[in-house]
Amino acid sequence: MDKEKILSKSRQQEDEGVQFINSQGNKTGFAFFTLVFAILILSAAFLARTTEQTPTIFALISLYLTFWVGESFAKYKYSAKRKELVNIFIGIIAVIASALVYILSILGVM
Repeated sequence: MDKEKILSKSRQQEDEGVQFINSQGNKTGFAFFTLVFAILILSAAFLARTTEQTPTIFALISLYLTFWVGESFAKYKYSAKRKELVNIFIGIIAVIASALVYILSILGVM
């Protein structure tokens, strides 16, 4: 290969520094997402004056678990670890269950 081809291929690949920054950004974003989730769940749990406000908790749980399942899916895609596959299946079941509770609560069935 000549020098220009090597340089061209090198420019097309994502820099390891950029990958590291993206990884750190994802970790930081997940930490802040978890913090905000915990604050919202605790405030909904302790400050809810009526049972009409409790469906909010299930909506928040559904959103958080969806994020968790997505992260586990990405990890499984690249590592093929059985643990991540188990997380995906458990997470999907939990997302469906919490979403159903939320929807049924909103409809007044529960």
